[in-house]
Amino acid sequence: MATIRKLPSGRWNAIIRKKGLPTKTKTFETREAAEAWAEYKDSCTQTPSRDTIALHTDTYLKEVMEVNGKKRGGHRTAKYLLNLLSRHFKKNVREITSVDVEAYRVLRLQTCKSGSVRLELQMLKRFMEWSELHGLTEFDKTREVFRFIKIPKASPNRKEIVSTQDFERLLSELQPIMQYICILAYETAMRRSEILQITPSMVSLNRRVILLSKEQTKNGYGRNVPLSTRAIEVLEALIENKDSESLLFSCKTNSVTQAFKRAITKLGLNKELCFHSLRHTCITRYAEKGLSTIQLQAISGHKTIHMLSKYCHVDGEDVVKLME
Repeated sequence: MATIRKLPSGRWNAIIRKKGLPTKTKTFETREAAEAWAEYKDSCTQTPSRDTIALHTDTYLKEVMEVNGKKRGGHRTAKYLLNLLSRHFKKNVREITSVDVEAYRVLRLQTCKSGSVRLELQMLKRFMEWSELHGLTEFDKTREVFRFIKIPKASPNRKEIVSTQDFERLLSELQPIMQYICILAYETAMRRSEILQITPSMVSLNRRVILLSKEQTKNGYGRNVPLSTRAIEVLEALIENKDSESLLFSCKTNSVTQAFKRAITKLGLNKELCFHSLRHTCITRYAEKGLSTIQLQAISGHKTIHMLSKYCHVDGEDVVKLME
């Protein structure tokens, strides 16, 4: 049972005492935050039961995120989100209540961007709807749980672009392997996950393309990624003496993210920049050179102009230059 009390400082202290377990306590700026933390911690101490998110994650991924045994686009993201949710919601799916979900929402919004929390709650909702179809919870349970849950709005489209000068400075702070990864992202607009899956057999130096299968892309559509001269030079150096099916990079995805962030911090660059900003930068750079929408889609892999527009940040002055 949790005890919430107001401290002389005006902050709120939550205390959880359970027989046989160590006391947990934490202080927050608001009563709402303290109550949300208490609800979350209480749900974490529930004894894991059958029909939990963790137990049925693999089944969900196989049924919903695979076609004929092959992974659909978004499989990796869905798996990540379900693993995240399973660590928070350890009780039986049919026992999850609107109070649990609201506590989770409030808690996550304290440390995460609204767009991330939105994706997590949408994943939870889809999983619970799937659970209804499989008899893991009663019919209409999802609608009841989410009826009064305020799903956060999507985060504003990222607009941070890395200038040519800053990119070269960034490279000087990175180890050689990370330099290669960043150059490929900057020159090809490939996603981090796509770059880390490259093998020599996927690279056609004669045709100047990297052949990505539908299983390797986020949206489930394969594409031939055009290669600039600089990208070709990097790949030639990496492919030399490599087995045709061995990965060019053995890095973990998070290692790439952290190495990029460390370099950004050390150089004092915009803290909003992240590795994915290189994809935005590449698409914008090619748009400024005058490539058509169709050509940009061939590079990025986007299937709609709406999605492409989120990555292409061209202003009026750039358009005027092309008009003359």
